[in-house]
Amino acid sequence: METNTPRIDAHVHYLPPAARAALAADEPYWALLLGDRAGRPAPQGYADAARLLADMDAAGIDQVVIQGIYPQRQATAQAHNDAILQAMALSPGRLIGFAAAQPLAGAAAIDDVRRCVAAGMRGVGELNPYAQGFALDDPRWLRFVEACGRADLPICLHVNATVGPAYPGKSTLAPEACYELARRFPEVRFLLAHWGGGLFMHEIVPAVRQALRNVWYDTAASPLLYPTAAICAVARASGVLHKLAYASDYPLRLYPRTQREPDFRPFLADLDAQPWDAAERAALFGGTMAAVLRAPITTPHIAAPASTVGALGTIDEHTAVHLIATAAPEAGLLLERLGIVWQQRDAPAWQQLGQAAAARGLDAAARARLIATLRTIVAQSHEES
Repeated sequence: METNTPRIDAHVHYLPPAARAALAADEPYWALLLGDRAGRPAPQGYADAARLLADMDAAGIDQVVIQGIYPQRQATAQAHNDAILQAMALSPGRLIGFAAAQPLAGAAAIDDVRRCVAAGMRGVGELNPYAQGFALDDPRWLRFVEACGRADLPICLHVNATVGPAYPGKSTLAPEACYELARRFPEVRFLLAHWGGGLFMHEIVPAVRQALRNVWYDTAASPLLYPTAAICAVARASGVLHKLAYASDYPLRLYPRTQREPDFRPFLADLDAQPWDAAERAALFGGTMAAVLRAPITTPHIAAPASTVGALGTIDEHTAVHLIATAAPEAGLLLERLGIVWQQRDAPAWQQLGQAAAARGLDAAARARLIATLRTIVAQSHEES
């Protein structure tokens, strides 16, 4: 496993537990996706910002791209974008936002994207023509794409293979339609989710590869769609590993038969088991998104507001974990998620954060990220109180 290259997940969603009720009430398509299936819980999971950051730390992920949901109502898009911006503020640099939008809203959608970009977002998506009710030749959609191109913003599209069995969330956007879209807008960068529905396989043809030079692919939800080893081998044979971005679709539970909670690690373990060389690994876990964002992917500068815990001053590796956990409930939950026992009945009062985190497998970089996150959580808890 390569540890020196920063890892970025190109496709997660921000779905705190409270989002379930809001989406079920206002978004019919998402209400369908969130519902139980044949008496079994849907694989969709939920995680607030603190849980997201804790799971990132546990998996050794440096940054994630929060893709917006694909709303049917522009009002939902704006509210969701507000929530993403609030999450981004919790850990600047680690959470990269893409704006949700309903292109059929016309100028209102474009204006809200501009607002989000001004506040720090880096792209637009995830968009889903099937779920959002627009065709790729709709003038409102075309104006929206043109506006994104003028603003130099990448667009993430939900795409899937149109063959095979039905499943909740399967759309009718064919990979071939994405090919024509990319040719029509060669100046716009497109990130096609879910392996682009298999479009990447056609890049084995040189002329197709040239036409798709503005297109990249992510691996979101991959274990629910394809056997990992097989699809990675096809990508290698197609010559597109340099255009492939690791993506999980977190907090989706990618192994619903065995996975009870959102967790980056099972899919990462499957990917790490594949025979990547150093260049392929660097592209998969960061280089591809650097190309999509037109910015280098580097480990975020860890700078968080100092916070006071009891009489011990700023949180650092020597701070007692039980003092951190009792200073803010979310801090305690984060430590529990990492397997760090902090209750005094189960752990000695002298147990220090650095030692406890190292015992759970966190290296120096991961511990630094954890300290920054804990400082922010405790500082915000004090401000709210």
